[in-house]
Amino acid sequence: MPCGDAGVLAAYPKSPEAALGNYQFSLAVNGGSPLATVALLNLGLPGPPATCGACAIAPLQLLVPMTLGFPTFFYFKAPLPGDPVLAGLTFEAQAIEKTPGAGGCGGIPNWSFSNRLHVTIDY
Repeated sequence: MPCGDAGVLAAYPKSPEAALGNYQFSLAVNGGSPLATVALLNLGLPGPPATCGACAIAPLQLLVPMTLGFPTFFYFKAPLPGDPVLAGLTFEAQAIEKTPGAGGCGGIPNWSFSNRLHVTIDY
C-alpha cells in the first residue's frame, strides 16, 4: 500500500513483462500527489522493510531518479538485457516521492512512499 500521498508503482502497461531481452521494460508510479516535484526509485534485493507509522519502507540500496511524464506520473526505463544469468532474479522496487505538505512518516516529512513491488525476471 502506498504511504502518504504517493501513487501506485507497477510495470508500465505498454511493456509490462519483466523478461530477458525486453528493452522496453519500465516501471511507473501513477496517481500520487499532483504537487510531487521529484520521484526516486529505490531498487534492490527483497528484504524486510523498515516501518514508520503506516509506512513500510524498503531498505535503501540503489536510488535512481524517475522521469516526470506528467503531474502524478513518473517513470523509469529499465531495459532488460538478454543475458540468461539474470533469469529468475527477483528485485524489489519502491518509488519515493517528494510531496510538499504530505507524508505518511512523521520522521520523514514531505516524502511519500509507493507500494513495494517485487519483480522476477523471466525468459
